[in-house]
Amino acid sequence: MFLVIQAVANLPWLESTQEDAATQAVATVAITPGASPQVLARRVANWHLFGQAQSTITTGHPPVAPETRLNLVLLGVIASPIQKNAVAIVAAGINAPDKSYAIGDRLPGGATVDEIYRDRVIIRYRGRVETLTLHRKKLSDKELSIK
Repeated sequence: MFLVIQAVANLPWLESTQEDAATQAVATVAITPGASPQVLARRVANWHLFGQAQSTITTGHPPVAPETRLNLVLLGVIASPIQKNAVAIVAAGINAPDKSYAIGDRLPGGATVDEIYRDRVIIRYRGRVETLTLHRKKLSDKELSIK
């Protein structure tokens, strides 16, 4: 195991491109006899081999905006507190095929996706902020029952 970790630590793609030796990325680990795999995994994870992500986190409170009049149907969302991970599933009309959109994507009709929440999408259309709401079907007792 030590040889694998040492080999990874010495790969050229891990080295910093800066000239200063003090800023070069060097990964070393001392393997202590009897160290658990969990401890070793935590040490490797703390190296941040691929850097540390900087992400935008939403406050969870969507802005108040009027409902859009565009012919768009919000069919589903994959909401995330990290907006770059959120996805909206939108169709350009009731029977139109759906497509997935992320923050910044252009929707049919010319609007742009600004923010995605679990029950709505905030879009920007002609400089105005508008809401595209997810309309949920209320299920009957029969639809909810297990057969």
